[in-house]
Amino acid sequence: MDRFGLDLFNPGAERIKTIAALASRGYAPSMVLAHDANCFIDYFGAAHDEVRAAAAPNWHYEHISDVVLPALLDAGVTQAQI
Repeated sequence: MDRFGLDLFNPGAERIKTIAALASRGYAPSMVLAHDANCFIDYFGAAHDEVRAAAAPNWHYEHISDVVLPALLDAGVTQAQI
C-alpha cells in the first residue's frame, strides 16, 4: 500500500476503499501503509517544490497520519486493525 499521496496514479479514495475491503477480509496484519514521500526527487526537475505541490499536493510526510488513518477509521477499519 505504497505511494499514498500520489493521487495521479491511484486516487486516495479508491485506495481507502480497497484497504477497507481487504481489512474486512482479514488481511490487515499483512498490509503496510507507506507514502514514499521524500525531501527531494528529480521527477519534477529544478522546480521541485512548486511542481510537486501542484501535481501531488498530498504527497508529504503527514498525509497518512492526518488523512489516510482517519479515512480508514471512517470506512470501518478498526483501531486494532490499524
